[in-house]
Amino acid sequence: MVKSKNLDSKIFQNKNTKNKIQPEIKEQKSKIELVIDAHFKGIKTLVSNNNFNHIYVLDTNVLMGFPEVIEILAQEGEYANNNGKKSNPNMIIISDIVRMELDGLKKNKITWKADDARIATRGINDYIQKNILVPCEDYNLGFKFSGGSHVVLLAYSDSSKKFPKLREEFGADDKIISTVIALRNYLNGRNKEKITLVSEDNGVNISCNQLNISCEKLGKFYKIADYTGFIKINLDWDKHRELYEKLIKQEMEKIPIKKINEMFPDVDINPNQFISFIGEGINPSKYFRVDPGMVYADSNLRYYRNFINDKKEKIKEIREFNQRKSRHNSKNKKNDSNQRKSRHNSRDDKNDSSRDDKNDSSKPINCYDYLPNPEQVCLIDLLYDPRIDFVTVTGPPGTGKTMIAADVGLLGLFKKNYSSMLLVNPLNNSIGYLPGTKDEKILPENMNVLTQIYKLLGVNKENNLTQNEVHNQVKNLMDNEKINLNCIEYLQGMSLDKTYIHSEESQNIPVGKPMREFATRLGDDSKMVIVGDPKQVINWPRCSDTKNGILYFMTKFKKEKAKNYAHITLSRVERSHGAEQAGELL
Repeated sequence: MVKSKNLDSKIFQNKNTKNKIQPEIKEQKSKIELVIDAHFKGIKTLVSNNNFNHIYVLDTNVLMGFPEVIEILAQEGEYANNNGKKSNPNMIIISDIVRMELDGLKKNKITWKADDARIATRGINDYIQKNILVPCEDYNLGFKFSGGSHVVLLAYSDSSKKFPKLREEFGADDKIISTVIALRNYLNGRNKEKITLVSEDNGVNISCNQLNISCEKLGKFYKIADYTGFIKINLDWDKHRELYEKLIKQEMEKIPIKKINEMFPDVDINPNQFISFIGEGINPSKYFRVDPGMVYADSNLRYYRNFINDKKEKIKEIREFNQRKSRHNSKNKKNDSNQRKSRHNSRDDKNDSSRDDKNDSSKPINCYDYLPNPEQVCLIDLLYDPRIDFVTVTGPPGTGKTMIAADVGLLGLFKKNYSSMLLVNPLNNSIGYLPGTKDEKILPENMNVLTQIYKLLGVNKENNLTQNEVHNQVKNLMDNEKINLNCIEYLQGMSLDKTYIHSEESQNIPVGKPMREFATRLGDDSKMVIVGDPKQVINWPRCSDTKNGILYFMTKFKKEKAKNYAHITLSRVERSHGAEQAGELL
């Protein structure tokens, strides 16, 4: 009986507790409804009082690991159109659905997803802390950038009638689309046509197409890949006669940047860019390089000239060594008739060979002789400039990105500008289960650069080396740790002093933390060359043609106008006509 009494007592208490809790839940739901109503009214007021160019609603995948997309779409600071000139602001809307998805992803067992979700959440919070909050009745609507663009953090509830339920299975993607429909229903006229959902998800794009909703990928607005490092300025004879005449007569070697800005105020100039002037009678391939301090643009590419002179000196050294070797071999052949002398000479040959292997300077490395095109000349000038710490290189396949970067690195190594050359690639698959040493495992990842090094070391018009000789040269360099192989994932904690760091396939490096950990390995007297093609991404879905490591690096350093950074996009395919055709058609 006692047991039954206690049980009845518990049931009675649970009923009372339930009755007490129920009104609180109703009150909470009604409060969410109040917040949603206030937010929609606030959005309508902002749209009425501000002539927004666009209203962007963001999907979760756009923000993952890349919260800077908010500032990019808001067109604030260096991301602004018209080279920073004042233009109409934009509105960015981030639904509560996005926040909830990011919170869920922070607990994901896949590490990179959890990391990218944390980066996005932290980035949004940083923007809130640094900018002006926008009040809305008793709540906050979001925040405002100094340039006038607004970011709205829109509340959401499944119970709200404002958000139409599209399907029986109502997932996160459908809820974001439902938010767009709710906004379109609430805003009138032209303003509703300004709403665009920004998503990298093809499924979302298809659904929006079904519902006649404007949906675009980030690449439509994020144009950092269009930055080539080259500026073409069209000259008008009547307006720019003095400059025009000097360029035709080739009397102009240096042009003050201040003068260029006065004549062409709409041209956005960055440190270490190359300017070419277009006009009848002017050589369009004559480039003026903007100096790091942005004081003048100089057509005398002296670091390219230094590279050519150093390379000629190295080739001369090779020829002299080959002539000595040829005479030595000829002398040995004459003494073949005498067996004793032959054995003696054979021992001398072995001793000489042993000494040659031990002393790098007595056995110079072959240099591949080629004629660079004007774009490649500019790239060499940047790579051989000791003032530049970081160089990013993009372009389609076959433009010489890897070969030029490897050639400059090798010459710098042989001239003792660097103590070693490090070749790195992002590791796209786990290699822990594979047999062999780390170097054996990562060798396939670095074969694209090694292939070019074999070519650079083994081909010379004066003397073609055998495959075994080239292989031995590369092996000696690797055994002596002059050339090292690694993957970006294994560089954490390293400080790379006096090292030429050559990174390939950098479009497959994720944005944010991975790129930061890699770039911060740079030590004293070192150079980092980051090579990639944003159109050849294979590290999906973490990377895309608009969101990847090399473009992220370019965004940050270009925005800062860093003096020690330069970028070049090579466009002229040199590999073959077939390679150029395949790149265009495929």
